[in-house]
This record gives sequence, structure tokens and C-alpha cells, in this order.
Amino acid sequence: MKTGVFHLRYLIFLGIVLLVVATVAGCRSDEETTPTVTTAATKVEVTIATPVELVVSPRPTATNTREQIEPTVVRPTVTSPVPTLTPMPTETPTATPPPEATTYVVESGDTLLGIAETFGVSIEALALANGSASPTELSIIVGQLLQIPLCEVHQVVAGNTLAGIALSCGISLDDLATANISALAELGSLDAIPLGFILYLPPERSVPEELNCDPLPAREQVIEYSPGEGEGIFCLSQKYSLSTTTLLRANAERLTGGQPYGATPLLITQFDGALYSISAEDIENGVGLAELAAWYEVELAEITDWNGNPIGEPLSEGQQLLIAGANLETGPFRFQQPGQP
Repeated sequence: MKTGVFHLRYLIFLGIVLLVVATVAGCRSDEETTPTVTTAATKVEVTIATPVELVVSPRPTATNTREQIEPTVVRPTVTSPVPTLTPMPTETPTATPPPEATTYVVESGDTLLGIAETFGVSIEALALANGSASPTELSIIVGQLLQIPLCEVHQVVAGNTLAGIALSCGISLDDLATANISALAELGSLDAIPLGFILYLPPERSVPEELNCDPLPAREQVIEYSPGEGEGIFCLSQKYSLSTTTLLRANAERLTGGQPYGATPLLITQFDGALYSISAEDIENGVGLAELAAWYEVELAEITDWNGNPIGEPLSEGQQLLIAGANLETGPFRFQQPGQP
């Protein structure tokens, strides 16, 4: 009985094993016979870049040396076209008309110097405009009416020149000289105007368009010339290639005679020098060419008549002499007795 049961169990086990084997074999067979299905797909290629190897330099160790590491900075070069500059048109500056003279009523606390500074005039000109020869002679009181000389009158102070005064007041140099020609002719020179000299400044005048001060050819003898409109002493100096001192000294009597400038013809020499007329006093004192040559610091041959002819002695009263290259700083000839300073 036990043997029959054993055989039955064995057969059941064997059947199970065979069933399992058959199932596995069937799965393999199915896998081999299954058709291959290919699905179309977009092929995407991915390229992986080679990693960049970063080289990190170690930070320099700080030291106590004075050497500094300057980084190199590379800037892009920018090339831009060079702009063409168009020159501005040149304009002839026009003179600014001088301001009108005005008045001022003295207030409490005012001083003469303070008033002068307020109006931009010299204290000397302020005094002259109000009837005093100097500031020390002009006393002011509250309520007093003062005339302010804006480019009307000027007393020369240190540093002044005729050119500077004319420029500051907007008038021409010739107009300034012409307005004061009598006093300037007495000085005999425009090179250095003495301190305290009083100049009167005329209103601005227009220069004639036809005015011509270009140099003229040399002359063979002394001539007379009547200045035209605008032809002042500086214009004549340029026109005849003579110094203003020569012109003033040669025409001292004509310029100080009280006639308006231009009313009397002026003497124009051939070159810089002096004109001298022998006086009765010269004849009385026995003046000769030697004394004249010594005074004007020239050689005897430099003394001629107005036409350039040699001069013989004895000299005669009224004889007109031309002294070429004379030293005009000595002034007109003045006879000196022996030992006289």
C-alpha cells in the first residue's frame, strides 16, 4: 500500500516538471518567431564638447617691495575720421562808443576814492572834471553834485600810454592826439607823456573810407602839406616815414598857434631830423655851425638848407636850416655862454 502511494506521488511530480519545461520551451519559440518591427525615428546626434581645462594662477603673495604689478589693459582701437574745421569769418571789430558823461549826488559815507572806483574812473580825472587840479583840492559834502568824467578828461597816471587810453575809450589814436595836439606839440614827443598831463577825450569819430596812410616816395626838399580829414599825426608819420617827434618839433609853432589842426599846412622834412631858423639872438651871440652841430650831436656836413644844399658862414637872421639825424631829445637850440650849465 505504501509503495503504491509513493509511485503516485512520483508520477505527479514528474508531470509537473515536464509541464514547466514545455512552457519554457514554448516561450523561447514564440520569441524567435515574432516579426521585427522597425520604427522610424529622427536621429539626434549630441556632441559633447571636450571640457576646457582651467588653469588658475595662484594669487601673488604680498611683499613689502615697491614693485607693483600693473595689469595689461587691451583697448580696442577706434579709428574715427578727423573732422575738417571751417575757419570762422574774420570780422573787423568795431570800437565801442564811449559812455555819456553823468552826474552823481554825494551821499553820507561817500569818499572821493570810493566814488571814482564805483564809476571806474581815476580819482585825478574826477577832481579835474569838478574844477580841481588835484584830488587833495576837492572836498565833497552830502548833496553835492559831481560830474563823472567817463572818457571825457583824463589825467595821466603811471603806466598810461596814448594807445592804451584811446583803446579803453573806443577812439582812434589819431583822434586822441588831434584833440590834444597843441599841448602835445609843446611836449615835443609822444613817446612818454608825463604824469599829471591832462588829456581831453573827444567823442568817437568815424574814419573816412578814403583815408590812405600808405608810405609815399622820398622827398628831395622840405614841403608843406595840409592834412585831410582823419589824417592825424600818426597817419602822417606812416605816410611820410617820419617819427612823430620829428613832425611835432618841425611844426611846434604851427601846432601851438591856436588854429584848429589841419587849418595850417604842416612842414614835412625829407628825413628825421630838426628844422631850425636862425634868430637875431643867435646872430648877436655869434652862433655858428659848430655850436649847432654840437647841440644836435651831428657832423657839420649834416647841416644844410631846406633843399639839402650846403650852408656857408656867416649865418644870417631868418636862415632856415635842416639838421639831418639831429638828437631831438635835446630840444630846440638854445645858446649857452661858456661855463653855463
